[in-house]
Amino acid sequence: MADEGPQVPSGSTTIHASESPASRDPSRYELGPASSGNTGNGYAVHVSPPTLATTSALRPSVPESPSRANDATEPVVLEVPHATSSAIGTRSVQGIGQLQSNGPGLSAAYPIFRPVCPEKFRRYDREDTVPKKLTIYELPSMMIDFADNDDPLPSEWEEFVHLEGARYFMHRPKKLYTDANIYDPDILSLVTRLIKHYEQYIRDHSIRLPEHVNIVFDLHLDKQHKLDRCEYYLVNHAARVVFWLDKFELNDSTLHVWSEIQGVSKFSHVRHAIEAQYWQHCQFFPDSFTLQSAHADELRDILNHSIGDVLTSITTTVPYKVDELQHMLGMVNEIQKNAESSKCVSVYSKLMYLFARHRFCNFHGQPAARLDRDRSVYYGPSYKAPRTLFLRILSPLLFYAPSTYRRALDKLWVDGFLHATSWNDFINDMNTEWQQLILLGTVVLNANVAFLAIQSVDEDTPSPNKSPAQIASYLSVMASIGSIIIGLMLTRKNKANSKEAVEGSAIFLNSFAKHRRGLEPLAVLYSVPYAFLMWGVILFLLGFSIMCLQRSTITIKLLLGGAWVFTVFPIIWCTYILATLDKWLVEGNNFIVDEIARKTINFIKEKLIEFGLMTKKESPPPTRHAPRALTRMTFPVRKWAEVLRRAVRRAIIVTTLGRFGGAGSGQGSNDGPEGNDIALQSAPRSTV
Repeated sequence: MADEGPQVPSGSTTIHASESPASRDPSRYELGPASSGNTGNGYAVHVSPPTLATTSALRPSVPESPSRANDATEPVVLEVPHATSSAIGTRSVQGIGQLQSNGPGLSAAYPIFRPVCPEKFRRYDREDTVPKKLTIYELPSMMIDFADNDDPLPSEWEEFVHLEGARYFMHRPKKLYTDANIYDPDILSLVTRLIKHYEQYIRDHSIRLPEHVNIVFDLHLDKQHKLDRCEYYLVNHAARVVFWLDKFELNDSTLHVWSEIQGVSKFSHVRHAIEAQYWQHCQFFPDSFTLQSAHADELRDILNHSIGDVLTSITTTVPYKVDELQHMLGMVNEIQKNAESSKCVSVYSKLMYLFARHRFCNFHGQPAARLDRDRSVYYGPSYKAPRTLFLRILSPLLFYAPSTYRRALDKLWVDGFLHATSWNDFINDMNTEWQQLILLGTVVLNANVAFLAIQSVDEDTPSPNKSPAQIASYLSVMASIGSIIIGLMLTRKNKANSKEAVEGSAIFLNSFAKHRRGLEPLAVLYSVPYAFLMWGVILFLLGFSIMCLQRSTITIKLLLGGAWVFTVFPIIWCTYILATLDKWLVEGNNFIVDEIARKTINFIKEKLIEFGLMTKKESPPPTRHAPRALTRMTFPVRKWAEVLRRAVRRAIIVTTLGRFGGAGSGQGSNDGPEGNDIALQSAPRSTV
């Protein structure tokens, strides 16, 4: 049989990695062939047996521009030796990957086997059920042993019970773990036959596995209780990896987290996902892992760093609060006290799994690693999401609230990830705001009802016609009711401080993110209660002003018109300034207050010059600074000139105050105009 090499999907970029990472020369990387035959989203990693080709014949290829990986429509295929741990970014382990040339995988030799990730192990999806019927048990006297002696445990097998309650078995000679009920003779016969197939494959291909390698079987039975397939994976505890005896494709169907990450193009990056699967295995089978004090020290260091990062950074990528991390740290301290017990392995493995998965999601150790949770790894820090015409039109009509909420949502929903801590804080603030808007909406509603109850509002309007004041009040009522109803619905829908609520919010945001307009419709929805309330207040003010202008004199109309100008102008100005302030706060610009003040003063000056109330001053020409030597020579002259100027100013002040004091004491009782105009009291001048 000729060696055709591994089959790679068309339209993929292939990386052959049969050689060790140390022997790879980046200068020899080249792009592989591409075609339009394969369509898909994301990236795929194929794990396949290596060939015995020489190193000079290997031509590794990598994507030319990993930074644009999010725009790719074709998957990148990384050909990884199926049993070589060094190929996925960890240290090499002797005895792994010793396959013969042209050797098929385990599933090719025995189609009953299928490779699978540990997270797909059906620990929590078993179809075993208990008959729902009332039973009666009669216990004999003096019974103290409640072991099931009806079905003795087969030889070479050991039974374990997880602290969660699940029962599993281990075949001691092969260190094989399974959840299958080997007390059943038929199941035991199937498992025994699978072990023989596995051993035969190992012998035929001269594979040498170290003693610390485990294998896991997950038997799938059909409705007739016949074996449909056996899913498997192998575990190397020394390297903290899982591997397979087949070509294995990492995609969104075989690994859940793969659908959340795009741009995976390095084996060192894949290594974190594989390590997370290793800790998932240790969580399922805690007796397979020997917990030591050094392991607790490793996790303690991770937690201490996470606590410090959360305390010192407001954009940390750590997805937990300080109190949660402190609880974890206290638990690790208790674990270290009883490190030799296998009962603590499951909890320890859960924590290690979370942090390994966190490293994979944030491109840990990669050139474009995510260091702040509000920064995307696919776009540069200067990138700004474009605003559609939909938002540009609605934002001014809704008092720029959608733009503010859109920027806040962009900071929360980054690359498809939602941090529970940030989201809970955001939702708490939003719920508080909506509750306040609901309360204010009821106040405006009551004001409109009282306004419409005034008899003079419509006494001059023949039925069924309505006066402009009534129409404005009706519109204000509708806007207030809309604000109240939508605020109540949003408050009920958006809940915080709940894991289920955060997961539901992530799904909710993801459904909006897939839309052509992104999160803009959601930003508009969040701003509706505020905008409706503002329109309700403005319409109420409009109706009230119309009522006041009816049958009024020209003086009253001018007064009300001036009041309207002085009311509307600050509203427009405040709306613009606050919208600009929100934008700059989110974008992180410095000197925000000074910049707003400068723009406001310039705007007022321009309007005063436009109305002829102020003349435009010509800016003086720029002054040229004198040389340093000339400055030193003229320093004494400038110093004495300043002293003389201050003395003259003090003399003028003393003389003026003395005149005012004399006039006040000498002519204060006169009836003439000079005595009436000057009423200053003389004061001691010794302090001048």
